[in-house]
Amino acid sequence: MNANAHSFDVTIQDFPDRVIQSSHTQPVLVDFWATWCGPCKTLTPILEQLAEDYGGAFLLAKVDIDKEAALANHHGVRSVPTVLLYKGGQPVDGFTGAQPEGAIRALLAHHGIEPPPISALDEGLQALESGRLDAAQRLLETALAEEPGNTQATVGLARLAAARGDVKAARDQLEALTEVQRQSPEAGAVSAWLELNAFIADGPPPQALQDMLQKWPDDLEAGFRLAIWRLLAGDAEASVADLLAIMQKDRQFRDDGARKALLLVFDYLGASHPLVRKARGRMAMLLN
Repeated sequence: MNANAHSFDVTIQDFPDRVIQSSHTQPVLVDFWATWCGPCKTLTPILEQLAEDYGGAFLLAKVDIDKEAALANHHGVRSVPTVLLYKGGQPVDGFTGAQPEGAIRALLAHHGIEPPPISALDEGLQALESGRLDAAQRLLETALAEEPGNTQATVGLARLAAARGDVKAARDQLEALTEVQRQSPEAGAVSAWLELNAFIADGPPPQALQDMLQKWPDDLEAGFRLAIWRLLAGDAEASVADLLAIMQKDRQFRDDGARKALLLVFDYLGASHPLVRKARGRMAMLLN
């Protein structure tokens, strides 16, 4: 079982100090579990995540009943998972069996245990990820006012501008960053977005490019620009396929422009995007 800064394994030797004594100043949730217990494999990760999310509002002590049978017997544990909440040196609540996260949060709240308040920055970034752009802008601007120069807030506002298609606002936010601050993957994604937009600035719209390709299928410039439009419209798979095809046809086009554009696409999508690894492999084959 994994641990974080607020969860740990306990034995019968250190239980008095790490649970009973600690619970006088900080609530301790004790999780009795076993490696063979199916519901434990569901419940314990939830408890570990809650311990991390609550940021020290409570501690999570984990007891492997196969290794600590005496400790389990002392607490009358008859089945696992069994969870006990210690406060003031005594167990004050608990439950048996896997429980949903909401029920565990309710039990903690009943005893006055609450997660730390979410900051304007964190809430703003969450709003941005979920596409609530107006809320994200309000919260990120608040975060930046509270801490001028905050990198995450500034990059978040740059990402927000990119999501709205506002090239000037995105560029202005990036220019407010130092050279070191611009090295983050998130800032790099916005920078790549700006460079990709520059390829299609003042050029024909997508429909006109499609019409051109209908007449002249080998028009690499039209195909290149259309690939960028497709990416920015959300069709990354088609865009990458088009750029790889151009790269395969003519490496001299735009001075190896399709390969260079693909590298920007990878920065824009992010290293964890499932399309990036596949496309990198295909690009490597074309380079050989």
